[in-house]
Amino acid sequence: MIQTVDFNTFRDSFTGDRRNQFSYEALQLIFDYFEEVDPHWELDPVAICCEFAEMTLAEFNDAYGYASENEPEFPTLESAEQHVEDNGHFVGRTPNNTIVFTQF
Repeated sequence: MIQTVDFNTFRDSFTGDRRNQFSYEALQLIFDYFEEVDPHWELDPVAICCEFAEMTLAEFNDAYGYASENEPEFPTLESAEQHVEDNGHFVGRTPNNTIVFTQF
């Protein structure tokens, strides 16, 4: 059975521990990303939480180890976005200055 979902249904599917995984704005970016890439995608909130991330610049530097002695941290969101583009899929930037991307 195929069920078409709108953004509200998509957003409401993130329940329990997943409710705070992404901001409202990040969920909108992810939803739009899926709609553009494959309009017939399968809604799987658990997989989305595993595959996508929303981070501030500091969180990105911390999570990917770019603040260590061996690797300089990214000085701007733009430089982090470019790194994501080179190594994965950059989905977008929220008005709260977080970046949304597929994890790598």
